[in-house]
Amino acid sequence: MRDLCDQRAHFDTFGFVVLPGALTGSEVNRLRDEGDRAIRDATGDNYRVDIGLGGMIGHYIPATGARTPASVELLQRFAPLAEQLLGRPVLPSATQHALLFDTSGWHTDTSHRVPSVKVAVYFDELDGDNGALRVLPGSHRLGGRELAAFLHGPAFDDEATWREATRQVPAHIIASRPGDVIVFDEKLWHASVDGRYRLQWSTSYVIDPVIEAEDAQLREYLAGQFIPGMTLDYDPAHYPHFGDLFRAVCPPRWATQLDRLGAFAAAAAEQHVSRL
Repeated sequence: MRDLCDQRAHFDTFGFVVLPGALTGSEVNRLRDEGDRAIRDATGDNYRVDIGLGGMIGHYIPATGARTPASVELLQRFAPLAEQLLGRPVLPSATQHALLFDTSGWHTDTSHRVPSVKVAVYFDELDGDNGALRVLPGSHRLGGRELAAFLHGPAFDDEATWREATRQVPAHIIASRPGDVIVFDEKLWHASVDGRYRLQWSTSYVIDPVIEAEDAQLREYLAGQFIPGMTLDYDPAHYPHFGDLFRAVCPPRWATQLDRLGAFAAAAAEQHVSRL
């Protein structure tokens, strides 16, 4: 594993770091099996069906409850790394298992300026031909408006044109193997093209506020992680955000702060709906 000082410098400069072989084969298998089982259990016959919820097409299942213990273990394990990269204590936000159906166009994972990172794990050997993550190194430092105008400006006649436009943006392709872990700034522009039905696990961390101004920023950021009244394709009783297992085993400070900053209430508002 790269020396921590080099990791921090690479992350600050380019917006991402890769940890080759950070997970053992048994850890990869356990996490993959848990994710696949959770998604199949949650979606049933809709496992490979686009149900039209918008966003990056796929299924996204919260992974902090009793049915996803491997996920809860990892979100605790990677928190110190997030703190080292951000230089601050952190709080977890969204943790999920996902089945990604197809191309994801160029985007960032947040529009907020508050420092945050995402940790992502894929379960297949990926390269530029089958859906590996593509990033624009250093784009986390740039104004999002200018890049958005360039990356989202053209009108595409069809899906093939959109795919090719995504592919042609000069980018760094993060080829990865099972066991590798990718950590990136949530403001980093990234995409994926030519992949089908890729399982992914991810968790995000955001700085723990220490002054009043940061409190307001964190409340806005955490509220933006959840969509009140969203139509769900899973049973929130089985797959809750910030579930009982999370609250039982994670640092008490996390629960206290997330509750105070409105994350628990925002998550409950998203999940207080009927399933499809």
